[in-house]
Amino acid sequence: MTDYDVVVIGLGCAGLAACTELAKRDKKVLGIDKYRIVNDYGSSHGDIRLFRFAYHEGKEYIPLLYESRDKWNSLTEEQNKPIFEQNGSATIGETNTGKLNAAQKTCESADIEYTLYNGAEFSEMFPMWDLSEDFTVLYQQDGGIVHSRRGLHELKSQAIKNGVTIQTQTNVRNWEQDTENVKVTLDTGKKIAAESLVFTTGPWAEDIDELKDLLTVERHLVSFLDYPNTPEFSSSKAPVWVYEDKSSQFYSAPDTDSSQVKLGNLDGDRQTTIDSINRNWSYAELAPEANFSRKTFSKQPESITGEVCPLTHTPDGNFIIDSSNTHKNVFYGVGLSGHGLKLAPAIGRLIADCVVDKHTNEMFSLNRFSTS
Repeated sequence: MTDYDVVVIGLGCAGLAACTELAKRDKKVLGIDKYRIVNDYGSSHGDIRLFRFAYHEGKEYIPLLYESRDKWNSLTEEQNKPIFEQNGSATIGETNTGKLNAAQKTCESADIEYTLYNGAEFSEMFPMWDLSEDFTVLYQQDGGIVHSRRGLHELKSQAIKNGVTIQTQTNVRNWEQDTENVKVTLDTGKKIAAESLVFTTGPWAEDIDELKDLLTVERHLVSFLDYPNTPEFSSSKAPVWVYEDKSSQFYSAPDTDSSQVKLGNLDGDRQTTIDSINRNWSYAELAPEANFSRKTFSKQPESITGEVCPLTHTPDGNFIIDSSNTHKNVFYGVGLSGHGLKLAPAIGRLIADCVVDKHTNEMFSLNRFSTS
């Protein structure tokens, strides 16, 4: 006798989406998180994420991007505030830089329209920039912003509407497996029996024996540049973008709900653990971002602040969405590698496919890392 069909541990973007998808397939679902939904501890926090169809990560993601955009738009209709907001995307690079070439390859192989400009032409179109003709810019009109907090709140709302039981600020002490079922013990001592157990625990997944050698936690520092009363830096005047030159890599998105521009640095070795991560930041750490804005933007920000976020990477940058190799009826939706939130609706569906249909997308298979 079980209490639930499925217990989902971890209610960030992947966990909440999985809860809803499982409930829609007539599963009785319990979702558990040690914190409140929408918090600053995991990888799903913050206000905005980039959404790109010129996806240098590979053409294989394009169907998942279309699926996720359509689902975000359907959720938008219910809350009357946009979750996905289209304002285009740009991939900016010097000649033959990797991300620019990969984005162009994805667009061509997936039949996605794009336009190439030199840096000066692009700066004339979007005056936040001050780029020379030496740069090439791939502009793709269908990209934009995902409002992540809105999205998480709506994913939670959808889960509850579909009958999911949500239990937050609850620690899981341990779990074990008997012949057919999985038993989860909470810190209160309460025991919960379920047919299946799903881990969508973000950086905390590094504590799972089967995954600890596959997942790397990064201390990712994001900066926020404040441009009050500067419309050329707003989302109505500027796309989201990814930038790469011979010595640096950055990404950015303007925030429609504030005067800030989010700027992230993709350089450097920042490996950490979720238990030891330093969540404080210093202005000295933001020097690369400040130097970048001086070099490439047409105006300088009034102020700059930072925020630390843990990201969990797999060796190849692709997700792990699969069943356990060591425990029956245990499943993973982890290793989202810094590009999971925008794809949360599709990730939730893929997790449900694993649990209900026993189907795994080979791109996200745990066995792809096997050396045997």
